[in-house]
Amino acid sequence: PERQNELDQQRKELDKLRAENAARRQQMAKELKEKQQEHFEALERIRQDSFSAQEQQREELNRKQQEHAELLARAGGELEEMQRESAVQLDREKRRQGAFVAQLITFAQALTKLLDASKAGDRKVLHQQYGNVSELKVEEEAIRILAEPILEQAAQTMM
Repeated sequence: PERQNELDQQRKELDKLRAENAARRQQMAKELKEKQQEHFEALERIRQDSFSAQEQQREELNRKQQEHAELLARAGGELEEMQRESAVQLDREKRRQGAFVAQLITFAQALTKLLDASKAGDRKVLHQQYGNVSELKVEEEAIRILAEPILEQAAQTMM
C-alpha cells in the first residue's frame, strides 16, 4: 500500500510534468508559428522595398562617382600647378647654385694668386692680390670661413 501510494504520487507528478511539457510545446509551437509569420512578412516587406532601395543605392553610387571624378580632376589640376611651381623653384635653385659655383671659382682663383704671390715673396703683387680678394663680393658664409685663415696668413706676410 505504501509503495502503491508512492507510485501513484510519482504517476501524478509524471502526468503533471507531461501536461506542463505539452503546454510548453504548444506554446513554443505557437511562438514558432508567430515568428515564422513575422519572418515571412518581413521578407515580403524586404521584397517590396528592395527595388526602391536598389534604385536609391544606384543614385547614391552615381553621385559618389561624380564627386570622385570631380575630385580627381581638381587634384590633377592642383598637381600640375604644384609641378609648375616645383620646376620654377628648381630652376631658381639651379641658377643660385650656378652663381655660387662661379663665385667660388672666382674666389678660389683669387686666393690661388694671393698664395702664389705670398710664396714668391713679392710684396707688391701680394698687396695687389690681397686687395683683389678683399674686394670680391662673398655672399656665402662657408666661403668666408674657408678663406679666413688664408687671408690672415697673407696679411701677416705683408706686414
